[in-house]
Amino acid sequence: EGTGRRRLRNVYYMNIDGTERVKIARNARQPCWSPDGKTIAYLRGEYERYSTREYATSELSFYNLETGKHQPHVNKTLHHIYAINWSPDGNWFLGAVHGGMGYSDTILAFEVSGTRVFDLARWGVKGCRPDASFDGTKMTWGETDWDLCLADLDLTGRSPRVDNVQKVVGCRRSEKVYHVDLSPDRKHIVFSYGPW
Repeated sequence: EGTGRRRLRNVYYMNIDGTERVKIARNARQPCWSPDGKTIAYLRGEYERYSTREYATSELSFYNLETGKHQPHVNKTLHHIYAINWSPDGNWFLGAVHGGMGYSDTILAFEVSGTRVFDLARWGVKGCRPDASFDGTKMTWGETDWDLCLADLDLTGRSPRVDNVQKVVGCRRSEKVYHVDLSPDRKHIVFSYGPW
């Protein structure tokens, strides 16, 4: 919103038909819902000036729809996070990080209510833009701009675990695949595909 140097991304929620739009955060991006639908997590912009870089984030915050109050995440080191999604059990976030927190480019699992962070590369997960299934047992992501992967996900233990990593989509370098999402029944994935 805005023009020139005052242009910003802001976070809203609204009715599905587009009515009653409510602005909840200025200079923020990448929102996602809590599993119970009562809270929206979002990332604050890293700079006051607008940036098209998806990882230009500096803080994870929560907005409670019932109270209208904002609360920062307890882990103050979270920055350059993007493409977050909240696990169905409500305990974890999956998200990509680029050039922040001591990581160059990887997918992380981090606690919703704590400070523990796990690099999923230890399980063979490389890439960005993760998506967990509705039941939390599968995960899909972009390994590169040309390859999409799928794996089994276990969020029930003390730390997340990923097994059975497999590439499910690959394309030519003149094309790109992006923005993968699992269907609720885990039988399909949807993704964008097109020219570089």
